[in-house]
Amino acid sequence: MRKSIKEISTSRSISMFCGTFNLCGDILGKGETLDPWLLGDEAEVPRPDVVVLAMQEIVDLNAMNVVLDGGHTAERVVYWNQQISESLKRVPGASYTLVSCDKMVGVALFVYMTNEM
Repeated sequence: MRKSIKEISTSRSISMFCGTFNLCGDILGKGETLDPWLLGDEAEVPRPDVVVLAMQEIVDLNAMNVVLDGGHTAERVVYWNQQISESLKRVPGASYTLVSCDKMVGVALFVYMTNEM
């Protein structure tokens, strides 16, 4: 088995950026972006191969949203995916694709990978 694994696979080191953000049910203000968080200082932050972001309280956690949700969480997931994707487009020398996204009432998890992976 070990021999066949080496014949059909390769391995390499990868870099990851993992972050979490409590949004308190809010969205970005006019002109705001996630760039300061996701891009940082180019001299200090290497381009990650994988970006994993957890967002909490993407909707107001009132009783109505928790019990019924009503698709509000899904709408916010679309919104935050757009915001994250726009910032990741500005990472020098990288192109990212959303490879996984999951949600529950008020929380969402996004996983992006470089297209080179």
